[in-house]
Amino acid sequence: LENEFDNVFLVLPESQLLKNTSITNYYLPKNLQKVVMFNIEYGFIQKLKSILVLFKRETFSELFNIKNIYKLPITFLKIKVLVSFYQKGIDFKKAIKKMMQAEHLKAEETVIYSYWANEFTVGLAQLHAENSAIKCYTRAHSGDLYFDRNTENYLPWRKFIIDKLNAVLAISKSGKEYYESTLNQKNNDRIGVSYLGTTQQGFANSCNVSGELNILTLAYLTRVKQIEKLIDALSEINHTKIKWTHMGGGNKEYEDYLKVYAPEKLGNKPNISFELLSSVPKSDVFNQIIQRNIHVLINTSKYEGIPVSMMEVMSMGIPVIGLNVGAVSEIVVDGESGKLLDASATSKQIADAILYYSKLSNDTFMIEKQKAYNFWNNNFNAHTNYKSFANTLKS
Repeated sequence: LENEFDNVFLVLPESQLLKNTSITNYYLPKNLQKVVMFNIEYGFIQKLKSILVLFKRETFSELFNIKNIYKLPITFLKIKVLVSFYQKGIDFKKAIKKMMQAEHLKAEETVIYSYWANEFTVGLAQLHAENSAIKCYTRAHSGDLYFDRNTENYLPWRKFIIDKLNAVLAISKSGKEYYESTLNQKNNDRIGVSYLGTTQQGFANSCNVSGELNILTLAYLTRVKQIEKLIDALSEINHTKIKWTHMGGGNKEYEDYLKVYAPEKLGNKPNISFELLSSVPKSDVFNQIIQRNIHVLINTSKYEGIPVSMMEVMSMGIPVIGLNVGAVSEIVVDGESGKLLDASATSKQIADAILYYSKLSNDTFMIEKQKAYNFWNNNFNAHTNYKSFANTLKS
């Protein structure tokens, strides 16, 4: 974005999540003008104001959508969620307008892009409806896209967002198709696809799979990740030497469960070794992958969009074994970037996929590595994808 726009403002609507704003953990654009933090609360006053939302024409349209398009029952909880989203959107819209005025930003020269399609995106939809000269876009990933990953199988104001923004850009083709079918939006050119991307993290040269296969899980630990499915698969492998490394902390209860479950299932298997690393700094992950000679990444999640972790390891020439959930089939392609398994794959089927790589000759495995890299380069290279994305925002 910094190469395609004169000035960049970074807006953080949830400033209470920032522990120490003096520490910069990520690269910031060279033309970053300001980091603006909005504390959008939903306290007593906002709740009183939100009662007025119930009488808006847009609310009646949303209730119609719930009942007639989404085929869902109208409940108190849905009404509560849609009202709070709209009111937070109003407050966010006001904050953005105030910021634009303070920074002397001209509407026709301003592009606002929301990384998540959340309640603040509802505010951008309201803003664009008021002033169409301001271009407003959002991405849609997973939890902010699929209804069944939310309370009561519902996400508020989806059709409103699509109708009012310049475009909603799903991060996958399957996400776009989901919006089109669920929201009855076939052939709506406001719904597009814009793949995320990563920069190359260096090529992992290790291709010696004949002695021991080194596999990796890389994820924030929650029950959705279903790491126990991998443990069950490893428990079915005899004789072949496998070393499994997990990187990433997360939900403590689930993490503690895995620390008990893994030794119970794998402790008596001399051919299987494992290490659960919950506190590897992001900056050190790729060094660890190279040092540990990781051969294959495995993802057994119940839900996914398109995992960035898959993009990152493929850029290193590491193939991926994944379950066919969400848009995983768009990045894990059999014979090109890894092995795609059915969403309900058994532990034996996962084990067989692992053993497939362990049985390859080193030369053949090197070919698999090169194919994984090529697939990343052709589809998820950040340089290519984000330049295209920036051009979309400008056009």
